[in-house]
Amino acid sequence: MMRSMFSGVSGLRNHQIRMDVIGNNIANVNTIGFKGSRVNFQDILSQTMQGAAAPQGNRGGTNPMQVGLGMAVASIDTVFTDGSTQNTGKQTDLALQGQGFFIVNDGSKSYYTRAGNFDFDTAGNYIVPSTGLKVQGWNANNAGTINTNAPTGNIQIPIGISMAASPTANTTYSKNLNSAETEPVQTSTTVYDSLGQAHIIDIKYFKPTADVNVTGAVLDDAAAGNSHTETFSVVDNNGNTRNLSVIINTTTSGTPGPADWTIDVQESGASLTGFPKAGQLLADFDAGFAVDDGGTLTMNLAYPGVTSGTYNTGTEDIVTTPNAWNWSASTNDSTVVIAAGGSSNAMTFSGTGQYTTGNGSLTLNFTNGANNNQVIVADMSGMTQYASESTVAGTSDGYASGALQTVTIDTSGIVSGVFSNGRNQALAQVALANFNNASGLMKAAQNTYEQSNNSGVAQVGAANTGGLAKIAPGTLEMSNVDLSQEFTNMIVTQRGFQANSKIITTSDEMLQDLVNLKR
Repeated sequence: MMRSMFSGVSGLRNHQIRMDVIGNNIANVNTIGFKGSRVNFQDILSQTMQGAAAPQGNRGGTNPMQVGLGMAVASIDTVFTDGSTQNTGKQTDLALQGQGFFIVNDGSKSYYTRAGNFDFDTAGNYIVPSTGLKVQGWNANNAGTINTNAPTGNIQIPIGISMAASPTANTTYSKNLNSAETEPVQTSTTVYDSLGQAHIIDIKYFKPTADVNVTGAVLDDAAAGNSHTETFSVVDNNGNTRNLSVIINTTTSGTPGPADWTIDVQESGASLTGFPKAGQLLADFDAGFAVDDGGTLTMNLAYPGVTSGTYNTGTEDIVTTPNAWNWSASTNDSTVVIAAGGSSNAMTFSGTGQYTTGNGSLTLNFTNGANNNQVIVADMSGMTQYASESTVAGTSDGYASGALQTVTIDTSGIVSGVFSNGRNQALAQVALANFNNASGLMKAAQNTYEQSNNSGVAQVGAANTGGLAKIAPGTLEMSNVDLSQEFTNMIVTQRGFQANSKIITTSDEMLQDLVNLKR
């Protein structure tokens, strides 16, 4: 009779423990990063009244007869399912989506937490504001490189830190050069010296040319209303013979004056680079036609009544190599001297307009105190040559110095600084830890856990690697407690408690009846 009473007592005691766990879960329904717990029951020792017997002869076997002695708590498990995330808009708040824990340290011991309500203190330490525990990770070096294989430490980003200037080492040019272009194309690029001062370097693209020697050619029969063509051969600077045609027209049937004549210089029917184009007034060239090298090609008009005239000897530049360009660098900055690379550099394209050759370099010297002999590689490989608008553009690395303005954190936990020079640079990275048996961790209060003998050793790594969680910046992970489930568990627990209490009261009445048998 007493066994049932003790069974009832064990049921009451352990259902009370389950109620305590449910109460704690509900109390923490709004605790960030909280993970709810569950209680599992098991029966305890049973009293054997008769053992089992094997079949013998014509008799079958018999089962054991045992009376249970109540129940006990088998385990109280922490359920590490993800909680929902809530957007806070605060960049330093972090939530984990997946397996893992943030690591925080008190100076002597590391703790683990899913609550990512972090912030920076006055010394630039990344901390848990309510406890002062410091978030662990890896700090970047001056170049912004983070070594995640190194031991973790306190993340510290002092306010107002500066980024050193970086001199330009590479410039990159891209987009199109018009294959039909006859005039130079120019683009400007900003480069930086070792002091971080900006300088403008101009790159001019132009087609390679050769001088054409024009010897005396007789112009006759230039009568009013007529078109006159004079054809002659010249030899360019490459030794190539070029057949030129000089066409003079007049559109008046009266006595023409200089303003009535037009001129066009052609080679095989195509107007030549640098020469007067079709329809230009011959009168515009009475004083001579200036060319790049300072030579002139003077046009003398045969006026009515004059039967002959000459083209004075001179020179002119014409394009000699298809799909070829030259480029040269210059600057109007008085503090910069282009020591090398400012002269012409050859560049070629394929017949389909693709880049083939043309990279080069510049060497800059400065008068402002910056380091001299600064070599800048000019990469032209991104350029094309199609018969469309010239759109050449250049970019460069290097930058001026800058002061830290704001801090951002990405899904890998990399803390990046936005500096006043417009640059972003990695400053640190938040570390995460995982365990073979996360349920074996010991709760250490204040939303933290600590390693136990059955949790395994912390496996530290970066977010999004090795099965570790992804970080959601600007959000917090809410409690994973399901109120509907907890209320259901509470009802079931209450009924279990009531049923066990009935066992005690009923057993008590039976004992009372037994005592009353002597009356």
